[in-house]
Amino acid sequence: MEKTNNLPKNNYFLRVGGNFGSFLSKEEIDIELTGLGVIEIFEIDKTNPIALIEKMADFFHKNNCDKCVPCREGFLNILEMVKSDNLEIDKIRKIIFGLENYSFCFFGKGAGRSLGGLFDIILNGEHYQRTSDRKA
Repeated sequence: MEKTNNLPKNNYFLRVGGNFGSFLSKEEIDIELTGLGVIEIFEIDKTNPIALIEKMADFFHKNNCDKCVPCREGFLNILEMVKSDNLEIDKIRKIIFGLENYSFCFFGKGAGRSLGGLFDIILNGEHYQRTSDRKA
C-alpha cells in the first residue's frame, strides 16, 4: 500500500478480508497481506467506532441463520446495547467469546473474530470519542 501511496497520513486501522475479515492496527500492517481480496482503511479521526460496531452487528444479525443461540441472541444483544448507548464491554467480550467458541458454523465464529478484532483495536490504545459527524 505504501508503493501505491494509498496509506492515510493520519492514524488509521485496516480491515482485511471483508465483513468477516481481521482488523489490524497501523503497527500490525508490516505483515504480508496476500489473497485477502478486500482491504478497508479507516482513519481514526473520521471513523465513529460505535457506528461501525452497529453496522457490523446489524449485518450479522440480519444475515445469520438463527439456528444457534450465540448468533441469534448475541448480535441482537450487541445491537440493543449500541442503540441504547450503553456498551457493556465485559458483556460484549462474553458474547464474542460465545460466538467464537459455540456457534454452529463459520458465520458466527468469523463474525465473533471480526468483532473481537475491532474491539481490540478500539480498546488497546486507540482512543475515540463519540461524535455525531463521524460515519462508519
